[in-house]
Amino acid sequence: MKLLSISLLFLSLSFSLHSTAYKGLRVKGDVKKLGLWVECHIISKSNAGINKWTIRKIVSERFKRYGIEAVDILESPNTLFFDISIMPYNNASDIVNLEASLRKMRGNYNTDIYATGYSFEPEQGSYGFLAFVSKEEFNSYLTKIVDKFCIDYLESN
Repeated sequence: MKLLSISLLFLSLSFSLHSTAYKGLRVKGDVKKLGLWVECHIISKSNAGINKWTIRKIVSERFKRYGIEAVDILESPNTLFFDISIMPYNNASDIVNLEASLRKMRGNYNTDIYATGYSFEPEQGSYGFLAFVSKEEFNSYLTKIVDKFCIDYLESN
């Protein structure tokens, strides 16, 4: 029970929605357009019904609330990248590890390809979670992560 209380405290602290400006979240180009990429690793089938299309839909809807348009990654030099691993846990839930980060295309930021590669991930806030989740819990956590990112991103620009 003590571990559960500590876990809940950690989650509540990590989802506070105050804004923080990060130099790494400052972007060139249209601030209101962000590429969206979801890399989804599923071990077997998700018991909670989580997939990359669900994630894209939730993120796109949250972006609209902040006046941001999710576009193809070729249309923006900046992309919000989701890396998610899903492992079935029981009949209705999964173990999920989700990390989100802003990635920038090297060509638009005049960086050395040998130093950064074609894209790079600048310093920014921490946007992610590791949890046992049902579909409803996953949707709630993802919404909070996207809200936190959007608030920091807009504050930084």
